[in-house]
Amino acid sequence: MVRSTKKLQCAQCGRMFGMPAHLGRHMNAVHGIGKPARAGRKPARGRGRPAGPMTPDGFGQAESHLQRARESLLQQRATIDSQIEKIGQVLEALS
Repeated sequence: MVRSTKKLQCAQCGRMFGMPAHLGRHMNAVHGIGKPARAGRKPARGRGRPAGPMTPDGFGQAESHLQRARESLLQQRATIDSQIEKIGQVLEALS
């Protein structure tokens, strides 16, 4: 003989559950009924913020990163300038 431990019944569909958490999960998932969200809660602090002031090592890393970004942008600008020059030459040839 199997003894049933399910004592909680869903008021909507009559399904039985053994734990209140299981009934609550069922109400959310199947019937879309749940507790409303608490208003006014602040969002969690983002992980992108620094934990403290920059150390001298951090300054060096930031400087090298900025220098690499600057060099990359200068290369892109040189490429764009040469393409603009070529377009100008084509336009002169067409007119």
